[in-house]
Amino acid sequence: MAIIRCSCGFFYDEEKYGACPKCSGEYRAMRPVKSVLTPEAFFYEGKQDFFAGWLVCVKGGQKGRDFRIFPGFNRVGRQSASDICLEDGQVARESHCAVVYEPKKGAFYLVPGKGTVTLLNGRRIEETEKLKEGDRIGAGESLLVFIPFCGKERTWERW
Repeated sequence: MAIIRCSCGFFYDEEKYGACPKCSGEYRAMRPVKSVLTPEAFFYEGKQDFFAGWLVCVKGGQKGRDFRIFPGFNRVGRQSASDICLEDGQVARESHCAVVYEPKKGAFYLVPGKGTVTLLNGRRIEETEKLKEGDRIGAGESLLVFIPFCGKERTWERW
């Protein structure tokens, strides 16, 4: 099972669908499609109410607010249905980017959205990158600082 990101920005299981269920593979010719995450990043067999870390807004309209990161995929967007909702007109409505926590690896990743500008420590990212404590994530006019709680040494299962 391989979770891949289509050129249209949608994530799906290529073995299950064969082609992107959102765009039917229309965008494949535009950009190569590659695997970005393991299935464990999306499916976590544990209690979903245990958080793994935070994003703290240090610049923008929500300065001083923190957002919890949960195991699996945490979509950052302007829409209220987003896992991390930023009230920023420069942030994409549905999925500007995402922060993923893989409990089995004890690792966090930043996944850019399609057609959006996502900065990691002031540098634009084009593909999935591993996060470390104190990393600065730029989305629109907002700047978020990443603070992990869980990791290889500290997990909810060990408490």
